[in-house]
Amino acid sequence: MRVFLALELPVEIKQGLAKVRRQLKSSSANVRWEKPEKLHITLVFMGAVPEERVGALKGIVSEGLEGIGQIKLGLGGFGVFPNEQRPRVVWVGLRGEVETLSRLQQQLTQALSEAGFSFDRKKFHPHVTIGRGDSALAETLREVGVGELGEAEFTVGAVMIMESVLQPTGSVYTPLARIPLGP
Repeated sequence: MRVFLALELPVEIKQGLAKVRRQLKSSSANVRWEKPEKLHITLVFMGAVPEERVGALKGIVSEGLEGIGQIKLGLGGFGVFPNEQRPRVVWVGLRGEVETLSRLQQQLTQALSEAGFSFDRKKFHPHVTIGRGDSALAETLREVGVGELGEAEFTVGAVMIMESVLQPTGSVYTPLARIPLGP
């Protein structure tokens, strides 16, 4: 099964991002927008994990959360991957306790590595992917801001182990486990 570790976003943040997405939809860019219910913060993409190792994964993730409590975050500006000349992924950045978020991600990757799990080792860049698009996207992003969402703050309190199943219509995410962050 394809697995990743993620932080859930509160419903009101997902709804706010859906509103921003509607503004961006009016552009001439060819973008496949993520559905609001799929929005999350990816901590670690693991790829294929044997089903029989998911139970062990829960314990490893719990160990990797040691010393990390709930994390207060807010939404920042827009960005694209890999760069503005070739934008393929549009995202909203994060602000707030981003250093704690990065420490959480580092602790998780260290625990996974020590336990022999494979995972994507790309540099961690805290963000929420909202769509995948073409080169017309960069100009649109300069015209639309995150508006009142830039004021919104939220708290994340658990790491989710998620399964991602690829379908012709896009990926489908299913929660496998929810592991709370400290008090």
